[in-house]
Amino acid sequence: MTIDLNARPFEAADLPIYAGWFDDEELRRRIDPPDGFWLEHVSRTDRGNRCYCLTLVQDVDLIAVVQYDFEDYDRVSLLISVRPDSRGRGVGRAALLRTIPELAPEVRYIDSYIEPDNLASLALIRRLGFEPIEADIIDEGFMGFRLCVDRP
Repeated sequence: MTIDLNARPFEAADLPIYAGWFDDEELRRRIDPPDGFWLEHVSRTDRGNRCYCLTLVQDVDLIAVVQYDFEDYDRVSLLISVRPDSRGRGVGRAALLRTIPELAPEVRYIDSYIEPDNLASLALIRRLGFEPIEADIIDEGFMGFRLCVDRP
């Protein structure tokens, strides 16, 4: 089944909708709820703090938020949130498949750090070809994975 998602930059008007997702205990446990500081971070476009944050929309409904933070000149770290009532339907996979190609001209590596008990996220990134960065869990309790992006 193909999920048709439209991607656009995250906008200030999306913040109340996105913040509402954090009533869900599982999401709140994994990611800090967005606030004004977060919105400022994902909205900045200067070279010193580059972040690529997209809102994924199905029809007119916000269904996923994908955030790529530039760590250095050709590497980003990934953070993805799926609307709680849309989990388990392939939305995360569709969101990443929709957004990763847009990074290709500029990005070579996408890193993802996941808690060992987040089985759904671990399965997703492994299915998409992410490889372990290191065999052991890193200091903060996360496992690191990396995807090498094919550039045009």
